[in-house]
Amino acid sequence: MNFYIWQRAHWQNFLAHYDKPRLLEPLTQAHFMLGRLSGRINMLSAEWRAEILHIVRHTEAIASAKIDDPQNKPHQAHALAEIWSEATALQAKNLSLTRLNAWHKKISPKGGSPRTGEASIGKDENEIFAAPPLPQAGKELDSFLERLNEGADKGSPLLRASAAHINFLTIRPYNNGNGRLARAVTALALYPSASNDAQEYTPVVSISAQLLKNRAEYFELLSEVQTARRNLGVWHEWFITQYTAALQDSHDLLNIVFRRAEFWQKTLLLNFNSRQTSLIHSMLLGRGAVSTKIYAAENSLGTASAFRELNELKNAGLLCPEGKGCTVQYRLPKDS
Repeated sequence: MNFYIWQRAHWQNFLAHYDKPRLLEPLTQAHFMLGRLSGRINMLSAEWRAEILHIVRHTEAIASAKIDDPQNKPHQAHALAEIWSEATALQAKNLSLTRLNAWHKKISPKGGSPRTGEASIGKDENEIFAAPPLPQAGKELDSFLERLNEGADKGSPLLRASAAHINFLTIRPYNNGNGRLARAVTALALYPSASNDAQEYTPVVSISAQLLKNRAEYFELLSEVQTARRNLGVWHEWFITQYTAALQDSHDLLNIVFRRAEFWQKTLLLNFNSRQTSLIHSMLLGRGAVSTKIYAAENSLGTASAFRELNELKNAGLLCPEGKGCTVQYRLPKDS
């Protein structure tokens, strides 16, 4: 007969059941990288910070959906992006069952309320994990929300998020979508908007993108910890390591954004007209190549005038032509 961590007394204590000294080094490294990330983000304008947030929100939504369904193209990205935005903007002490139910309704149209039956992974002798039975599951969910909200301003948000993640998945309060909701709750725990750490914990890190890279290891470790074959300290250490790797991805993204911001400043200093600067700006925000014909039509210009303006941008090193003759299209340089 399997033993599960929820069968332990006080198993939901967010800051118990792990070796604190063992986590000191990975926590220190994560907080150091987080501080650097925050400092770099604060150097950007509000517009570029919003652009980073948009990229991370989209990345997080796609990745969270793919963790649960890696083969099919995610169809819930919009709903998950909305949930993530709400979670990262919400004060951690304000998570309620009503809000959780609303999130579940967004990803499961027939859902919107906790499960009314038992929940397990596998059956009979092949059972891998069984969640707390009813009515204990409801009591565990109430305890989870109470502990999460009470601990909103206590300890490391990283440890709180790590504990919230595995505790929610262990309770499995809904018939489906528990993984996606757990990752939203994790985001909420990571970004305590009302705390003194709010400025440091800027929501520009996609933990789901990192978990997707290590999906098999993620599921295996969850199973081992939930069945008490590994202790919670192993989970916390692994989670912090994954978050640190996600921080590095955010630093890499910032490198790209800083190059774009510098490119934009160069554009402004060259005093091109509003049509030309508008084109460069839209390309920096993701627009693809443009032809002379399209540029002329968008700006009510003759072909000769459109060609001249695009050629000026090319000569300044702001655009690169591709193709020949009437098929020429203009893109940003690859290093922009």
